[in-house]
Amino acid sequence: MKKIICFLLLYFFIVNLNSFEIDKVTEFSFSETYGTEVSNLIVKDNYLYSLNSRSLQIFDIQANSFQLINDFNLEGQTRKISLKGNYAYASKGGPPENRLYRIDISDVMNLSITDTLFYLGSYAHFIDGNNVFVHELLSDWTWKVHVYDNDTFQQITEFMVPQLYGTMHHVIEGIGIVRYYEMAALYDISDPFDIELISESQIGTNYFPFQSTIIQDSVLVYGDHNGIRFYDINEGNDWQLISNIEHSISDFRISNNKLVSIRGLELYLYNIENICEPVMLDSIYFTLFNNQKSITIHENISYIATGLGKLTSYSIAGNFFEEIDTYYSYGRLESAYLYADNLIIPTILNGLNCWDITDFEEPTLSGVYYGNYFPANYSNGEENIMVYTCYDIENMVTLNKVLQIEDNGDITEVDELTSTTSGSALFYKQGTGFFIVSDEIIYKYNLNENNELEEVASISIPGVSWGEFYFLDDIAYIISWEQLSIINNINNNETIELYDQIYISVYGPDAVCFFQNYLFISEQVDISDCLIFDITDPLSPVLMTTLEKSGLIGIDEENELLFMGSSTCNVFDLSTIETGIVPEIYSFLNWNYCQQVIPFKRNNEDFLIYLEGTSCSIYQYDYEPNYIEDEILTIKPYLTNYPNPFNPETKIIFNLPEEGNVKLEIYNIKGQKVKTLMDCYTSPGDYELIWDGRDDNRKQVGSGVYFYQLILDGKILKTRKALLLK
Repeated sequence: MKKIICFLLLYFFIVNLNSFEIDKVTEFSFSETYGTEVSNLIVKDNYLYSLNSRSLQIFDIQANSFQLINDFNLEGQTRKISLKGNYAYASKGGPPENRLYRIDISDVMNLSITDTLFYLGSYAHFIDGNNVFVHELLSDWTWKVHVYDNDTFQQITEFMVPQLYGTMHHVIEGIGIVRYYEMAALYDISDPFDIELISESQIGTNYFPFQSTIIQDSVLVYGDHNGIRFYDINEGNDWQLISNIEHSISDFRISNNKLVSIRGLELYLYNIENICEPVMLDSIYFTLFNNQKSITIHENISYIATGLGKLTSYSIAGNFFEEIDTYYSYGRLESAYLYADNLIIPTILNGLNCWDITDFEEPTLSGVYYGNYFPANYSNGEENIMVYTCYDIENMVTLNKVLQIEDNGDITEVDELTSTTSGSALFYKQGTGFFIVSDEIIYKYNLNENNELEEVASISIPGVSWGEFYFLDDIAYIISWEQLSIINNINNNETIELYDQIYISVYGPDAVCFFQNYLFISEQVDISDCLIFDITDPLSPVLMTTLEKSGLIGIDEENELLFMGSSTCNVFDLSTIETGIVPEIYSFLNWNYCQQVIPFKRNNEDFLIYLEGTSCSIYQYDYEPNYIEDEILTIKPYLTNYPNPFNPETKIIFNLPEEGNVKLEIYNIKGQKVKTLMDCYTSPGDYELIWDGRDDNRKQVGSGVYFYQLILDGKILKTRKALLLK
């Protein structure tokens, strides 16, 4: 008998015997992004309590400056904070579950979580009196409110939100509001055992987010994307509109007849002493990307949080904003580029950061560059040449900086290409040149003897005003809005050409990877599909299959693994890609949406750089695929079906090389078993079975690709593809 490795034994994704283990080695370059939801800033006893994307921060503001004294990890995307007595209630939403933390803040230097709730929807909460109102989203999409005593944290009652399909928000002490359709209703919530309707009225189309409060006892101030509206609510169910500030808002606060509101990049200060005629006193326009998210006011000081990781305080004692202090972190982390032991991370608020990762457990920041610019979504390159795309906010132009990275991590600028076209970025292929799309033209550049970018070729590319380049030998694939453009002969300046353009359902930001004869195109958000093309002919990609999950991707070719990062990181086995099935073998959670995935090796060990919006992590992983060796007398398992494609049935014909327990099973393209045609102990020989296109429940399956698999004594002998057409 001849002992062989049976290459017909494809990866069996049903009983997963592969071993995949991953451990986080380090996490660094922490950043904060504020404003996941309004109401994430509160001042109490000279301390500012702030929720960022990872933690509860406490700042001492007695000296009119931000002095961070505690940064308390909360594991997940935080949403909203409330304070009462010695407790802070901080909520989070998103994977793995919604949570509401009850945190003892009696000692601001030593916080502790005393209780945690896990309701779906528990991020929607507020405090009234000594009662904590916590929302739960039910399976029928209606809302239930659980009421807890703040001192004991015992539930005292619960009730359904009266209008069912919306949450209840806090207005002022004793009053809650529910919006539904074009209506809003006020409720007396001072006795949570007896919620009573006060009044309701039509207020027009409602938008999220919205904010409301009551001033002068009978004036409801309601703000959303339609503006800020002042209603006289004395007239029962017919609220009278007094005045309107006509600009959309994401948050507002009122103190001492001053109203401060946030509208994207603008901050407004109003005098509302005469609510019939609000007067705008001052406004501030913030730099691009630095959108304001949340606001609170304390003793004539307004505290503003941005979505990028910046806190600013302003005095509003007079008729103008006067900046007092600013605190900011790295801001959002945008992308990563690895060269030798240098990991370069563009950040939103702190320039281009170069980290020395010689010692994985203690990465060190070796240099900061271009702190005055905002990065775009692009940084790319090969070996020691990196292209960094950033924005000059003052001049409103895109700067494509060609950088050279030294082995010690030092970065020098070689040249710069300026573009006024939004979204245009420069991409580099080693030995070929630099490429950019601008106004439906592809430009190719080379560095001349003076290390200056010099245009060497250009071609028209109709309908494409921007694009991301990915290179394969003499071909460039350009991903733009719903389009894949294929550029041929990129090495030859004379014959470079637009070969073809193909519609694809991709919108970006994108990630493209190559593996064997396959092209992967994916998006950052996990609501889309990852597209897998067969590029046996690289000029004519053929869509072979899709992965339902999507995210930014990286491929470990040696271990045949695909890492896909989005709200979670999913690991797929590529060894069976020829069958059209790419099974998921592992997943792990991360804090924020993924920005980059980079598998790499060091000292023959496997590592993964995983960059998400608030930190960079390095993982070590070990993978042992299930390679089966066995002694088989003859390797003759014949397996086919006819007709193929088929409708409504097909005959599956196969040969068994030896006796044993035999299974013939059918799977859909997701790897889910739909039918077992055979499961018994039998002798060698030829067999025929009919599949009528029905599953194990006798239900007709839909059109599409299916895989039928022959298994002998638990070992997969062969897998074939069948196409059902209707």
